Amino acid sequence: MSMQVQPQPGSSPPVRLGPLTWNQAIWSLGVWLALFAIGSLFISNPFWMEQSAAADPNYAHVIYLHGLLVGIAALIVLISCEVFKLHSNGVRIFSLAAALISTVIVSLGGIFDATLQVHWFWLILHVIGFFLLDAVFIAMLVGFFLELRHPSETTRSLPFWLAILAGFSLEFAALMGHLAGWILSFGAHPALIGTWAHLMGEKVGDFEANLITSHSHEIVVALLALLVAISAQRFGYASLKAGAKTLAQVGGWLVIAGTVLMTVIYVVGGITAAEPPALFTFGPGGVNGLAGDDLVTGVGVMIGGLLLLLGLVMNKTKHEEALASQGARYTLAAIAWSWLLLVLTVVVAGYYIEFNEVYFGVGDPKAPGAAGDAVFTFAHQDFAFYMLPALMAILLVTNLVLHNKEKTIAWGAISGSLITFIGVLTYVFVDPNPTHSAGYIISAIGVAVMFATLLVFLQGLWQVIAKEDMAISSTE
Repeated sequence: MSMQVQPQPGSSPPVRLGPLTWNQAIWSLGVWLALFAIGSLFISNPFWMEQSAAADPNYAHVIYLHGLLVGIAALIVLISCEVFKLHSNGVRIFSLAAALISTVIVSLGGIFDATLQVHWFWLILHVIGFFLLDAVFIAMLVGFFLELRHPSETTRSLPFWLAILAGFSLEFAALMGHLAGWILSFGAHPALIGTWAHLMGEKVGDFEANLITSHSHEIVVALLALLVAISAQRFGYASLKAGAKTLAQVGGWLVIAGTVLMTVIYVVGGITAAEPPALFTFGPGGVNGLAGDDLVTGVGVMIGGLLLLLGLVMNKTKHEEALASQGARYTLAAIAWSWLLLVLTVVVAGYYIEFNEVYFGVGDPKAPGAAGDAVFTFAHQDFAFYMLPALMAILLVTNLVLHNKEKTIAWGAISGSLITFIGVLTYVFVDPNPTHSAGYIISAIGVAVMFATLLVFLQGLWQVIAKEDMAISSTE
């Protein structure tokens, strides 16, 4: 099959950023993130291992990984603008420019800002980069609200409003991250920060810790909510009928309720001393039990998202735009598969650990299962919250512009994520030896397969770009 140049996604004219087309910009972002991911192997090899789950995170590691995460977040927002076919070309062009610049600036800051000591040059870079990511989130929201000028089936749909809710949640989480970063660098200055912390009955350090916890938990779940909204819109939510429609609707409303409730929980928990209660507690001192926010995010957003995706998989409609290509159903299946592994990792394995904290230790390095708990703390973060969303974003871009690569990339995503998942479970529950266990080796193989899939994606996108350049040259 010869490669055909795919039309630019969206209902408005093709997006260009100066000489760059949308495909070229996405390719550049993908290459940058691939290089950055290689560098992250020196931090998470394949998963960052601390002595205990309660150990203080390494500042340099956290800041470096933000470069990767900002790029993933920006990429997902760009995909949302295309999948929902926002009419505002200005919003789409601005989002593209801000996403690229933000990713590069935050990444450079993450490479060279390795201590808590204030280095003004890198600090200013970081501030500019993070504020540009805010601008990406806000621009997306502006674009969605501008769509209300063009009432349609899309603007009345559940995926459309779920994407808006996710956008607001992303921005709230980002604002808490900014405030936490300020306190981390400058402490209780201005005095209002210390006054507020005192009013809430806590120290400034506790206030900062609450903000960091809420920021990190909320932003990743909000991204998941946005991803499932994009997937629902792209893969024919509006065309669902009968049982598939009912299943997807139940899942969609669960995600909406989960997104709203978890946003309230994390914002309140970030700016006050309030904490969601532990549920179903038992054991010595009630040590075993499920954190209230984990119940909301796990059941609401993650299981709800799985039900929505399963409804899409059950869809028999053939005429949907995203399902027009022969490999599109493989792409949808790979996205649903990735989401299933996310649920099994975070909800099933995570809840199991929470209900067995006497063994796993809640961060106590002397507990019998402390080593496994420490591995899980970072393995579920790196695999379920970083790798799988990035993989789903790649699959969505593939469906937009790489129809002849869909089967290959889908199978690469399915096999790589499965191998890594098996490795994670083995790593956590069988032998949590940091570098010589079977789980470590299996996980490394799975990560390698997923990275190879990324390279196939980038090579295919480069071919599309070359075809675009030839088409442009032939018309000049």
